[in-house]
Amino acid sequence: MKESINMEEYDGFLERFTKQHRTKILPLRWFANSCEIFGHYHLIKAIRLDEAGDWGFTNKYHSFMSELFYKPYYKWGTVYELDTYYTEKLKNDPVVKMLGSDYDENNIPYWEKYEERLKYMEENGI
Repeated sequence: MKESINMEEYDGFLERFTKQHRTKILPLRWFANSCEIFGHYHLIKAIRLDEAGDWGFTNKYHSFMSELFYKPYYKWGTVYELDTYYTEKLKNDPVVKMLGSDYDENNIPYWEKYEERLKYMEENGI
């Protein structure tokens, strides 16, 4: 059987995730993990409806069902979390810095400065 990833090129990204079982009761964990499948389906439907600009009943239904199915998953399911050490290391990576960032030189996100820019543009007639 052929490996899907050449181990020589494997950078260990999957090792950065920690597996957390939220409960030791196995049937409850199985139930919660199966709820995630249905929650994911409804989440994708809600996102597609949102991108299409349809915010009617069907979008609210899929959003509600997604939230409903994800509650047992987050409470009792198996969750994979990315270690914060690697996210901090990724922030300081020169390639990521070269691609750009959503933060300015003072680590303030640009979306928080939107109202200030809008006010400045209105005052100066831009």
